[in-house]
Amino acid sequence: MCFPCREDEYSDIEINVLWNKDHTDDERLYPIKERGGKVLDFFPFEDEEWSESYIVSNVKYEISNFRTITFQRIIDDLLIKQEADIEKQVLLASLQSGIPLIGKDIFKASRRQIDRYPTALTINLIKEYKEVTNSWHSRYGLLARNDWYMLQQVLFSVEKNILILLFVLNKEFIQHPGFKWLRKSVNALKVKPSNFLERSEKIHIGQLTMKDLQELEKILVETYRLVERAYPEIDLNEAKQKSMLTCPTNNKQSL
Repeated sequence: MCFPCREDEYSDIEINVLWNKDHTDDERLYPIKERGGKVLDFFPFEDEEWSESYIVSNVKYEISNFRTITFQRIIDDLLIKQEADIEKQVLLASLQSGIPLIGKDIFKASRRQIDRYPTALTINLIKEYKEVTNSWHSRYGLLARNDWYMLQQVLFSVEKNILILLFVLNKEFIQHPGFKWLRKSVNALKVKPSNFLERSEKIHIGQLTMKDLQELEKILVETYRLVERAYPEIDLNEAKQKSMLTCPTNNKQSL
């Protein structure tokens, strides 16, 4: 199956191939040779996947090969065991947005399994990603010191959690671990803080200020409210209190 839903002049073509038996390197190389492609990468079996990439007519192809039973186990891990695993979510998102090239019956059967996003999976993911990291407490000090590298890492870690919570609230599988095509993905979400994308983007434009940190704090609070509204049975009190903490100052000037 391939994924044509988002593209621009920089896009490659991503294809997942499901095999009902172990394949040979020659079988993986066959379509590349048939099309006169240039191999860029060709990786052996690793993390339950074989992968390769190649170029044909100035178009890059990214191929991921899985055993059919592996793909089905991933579906079971998420939908039956309710595992809070983002990497596995990415594979299911590819099933949601992909188009079958062959094996349409297998594709449709797998697709039907993920039509319903289990409430138990939602709750598990919220519990996993509701709290900010301890580094968040140092945000004001990092800003005052102009420790921009570490501060950006802290901001991105909090924004990652916010994005995961929003995708979960909308019962959407996360499409990329790095949230590629963020603007298009977020615009499709119905449940989110008001003007979420515009406010988030402004935080990273130009020199970071105290106002930017406070804006992200507001977005986090609003996200917690959305979670509480949808799932009042989940206790967020500790997570909210932790998100408000900041490192104390000792009123001493650095030498």
